[in-house]
Amino acid sequence: AVRSPTARGFLKSMKRGIAPASVFQFLETGWGQSNREVLKTNLLEIIAPLKKGDGATTEQQIEVEMAARRLERVNPSPRPLSSSLLSDKWELVYTTSAPILGSKRLPLFKPRNLYQTLDIQNLRGKNEQEGFLGIVESVTANFTPVNETTVNVQFDEFGIGPIRIKAPASFKGVLRTTYLDDEMRISRGDKGNLFILLRASRE
Repeated sequence: AVRSPTARGFLKSMKRGIAPASVFQFLETGWGQSNREVLKTNLLEIIAPLKKGDGATTEQQIEVEMAARRLERVNPSPRPLSSSLLSDKWELVYTTSAPILGSKRLPLFKPRNLYQTLDIQNLRGKNEQEGFLGIVESVTANFTPVNETTVNVQFDEFGIGPIRIKAPASFKGVLRTTYLDDEMRISRGDKGNLFILLRASRE
């Protein structure tokens, strides 16, 4: 039987320009692989060279959007807020949000290693990234469930290294999880941004 690579292993291989042999086998034959796995691999292949989306062209963003929508149609977790798979630490591998990517910053000041930790039981979340000189920047938030896929987000505290700053009450948003499995999550924000993340605990 052909065994498909993990999502993270596939993405790392594609970034190095080397796709595992099993990838070609199951894409050509589909042996033992679900339609969902093929769609997920296709999405990972598209985003692999895009530097998390920073500087992606409009055409590339459209290609990612269409691939994400195809995967969302076969979402195995239609009620993600009730799933034990959602609470974890996730690595952001693609987004259309220019502010999160620091797209207007000089390369030296662009954020690296972007993570999001979700604790659905306690309705808490935390975004972290490595900034200039390796200083960790973070923001924490409270969640209020809207339905089985969506939460309102109220940011409450920013962190820059050891410094903590209370977030203004106006800093809020909405996060909807549209795809969730044991290694990948797709979410969408209230400003139309797309977020694709891989489970960091499987690194």
